[in-house]
Amino acid sequence: MSKRVVGVAKAVLAGAAMAALGGCGLQPAPILSPDAFVLNRPVVGEGVGQPIDRPGALVYDAEHRPGHVAAGGEQVSKTVQDSVQSPAVETARAENGSDFPAPDPFGPETRPADVNAPGQFQWVGSVLAVVNGQAVYANKVLSTLDRALAAEARKGNEQRFKVVAADLVSKQINEFISNELEFAAAQRSLEPKDEQVARAVTNEERKDLIRKAGGSEAMARQRAAEDGQDFEEVMQQKFRLNMTRLYYQKKVFPLIQVSAQDMRRYYQDNLREFQKPAGAQFHVIKISPQASGSRDAALEKARVLSNRAKQGEDFAELAGKNNDDPTLMKRSGLVGDGKGWMEKGAYAVEKVDEAVWDMRPGDISPPIDARDPIDRRDYFYLVKVDAMRPGVTEPFESQKVQDAIRETLKREQFNKLRDKHRRELVQKAVIRENPDMLQIALEMVMQKYPQWVASR
Repeated sequence: MSKRVVGVAKAVLAGAAMAALGGCGLQPAPILSPDAFVLNRPVVGEGVGQPIDRPGALVYDAEHRPGHVAAGGEQVSKTVQDSVQSPAVETARAENGSDFPAPDPFGPETRPADVNAPGQFQWVGSVLAVVNGQAVYANKVLSTLDRALAAEARKGNEQRFKVVAADLVSKQINEFISNELEFAAAQRSLEPKDEQVARAVTNEERKDLIRKAGGSEAMARQRAAEDGQDFEEVMQQKFRLNMTRLYYQKKVFPLIQVSAQDMRRYYQDNLREFQKPAGAQFHVIKISPQASGSRDAALEKARVLSNRAKQGEDFAELAGKNNDDPTLMKRSGLVGDGKGWMEKGAYAVEKVDEAVWDMRPGDISPPIDARDPIDRRDYFYLVKVDAMRPGVTEPFESQKVQDAIRETLKREQFNKLRDKHRRELVQKAVIRENPDMLQIALEMVMQKYPQWVASR
């Protein structure tokens, strides 16, 4: 039993004793409120002072342990692994709400500009900022933005591109500044054994790159050089990332608290995430009165096709040869996703959707007279239902659900705490930015704009 619980119990007993002595002129102890028996959350932000949880443990609570074990036994959680990424991924998340696909360390998407290529420009040596004596170079910043800038340029709006490019470059400079400060903080705070762990993890990553290059370090170095990368610099960046992750695992991760109450609230507020709507797999034949010459001709064609299908002909084959909708003909009448599944209520033609949910697997509909919501014309439709699945809701008691919610809430808390810590690091740092060089960097970006547009 904890000291806090023992203390509360003693207080209750003492209160009862004092109450019994009330007739002797002694003041009874105040009655304890129910809140006295509930620990309060000792963190900042939303939920300060609120009870950690209502009575009752969560299912599977005892099964949760840190998900990644680094060399030397140091544990780096999945939360930290996923949240602390390279500057390129960090900026992609900020702009798109999700990661870009993880780049190949020696792939073209990470390749800096060829300074000798026609129409290119030299980025090397241009300092955008100095952070506690460490330079932030334009070539490093701009190379991580190449994909995002190219994607924006291909939209073909030059004025918008200038605004977006300026914002992206500015944010990426800040990302590099924060990255530099985090690594410096890791160097100051971590113990020698932590650095050994980071180097051991980085060494495993080095071996992995060499294995991917056929087992030859010389070949790995050659591949890096061919892609405009320096192999040792790639490994240094990996070491910095591993140091930063260990730093946050020790400094910030222990502050995270996810209660059962938090998880239950998230489940109720985001129930749609855990629901799989009812769905049907079906094929459609669309008959146009215009293509048939008249409504009567179209209706007769639909009736004939329906009878042929009911007599055993393959509906998909009929749909692939007799459809007046080019897309349906190309897909042999298949709708929905790649396997033909469509959620209930999702099909654009309401009468067809209603007919589907009045049918059973294997049923073939009679001709359905309905209006297309796009071109506002009337058509006849035939439908064959292949399969159906009921709607299901994953219960909160599911381990999969609880794991997903817990990880989401941990990541949200971690990111808030990390942002706060980054701001503190910036406030204490000596940072000198170079506005003139920033303008030159933006001019460099605009030089590539025609190339990106041309590659659409």
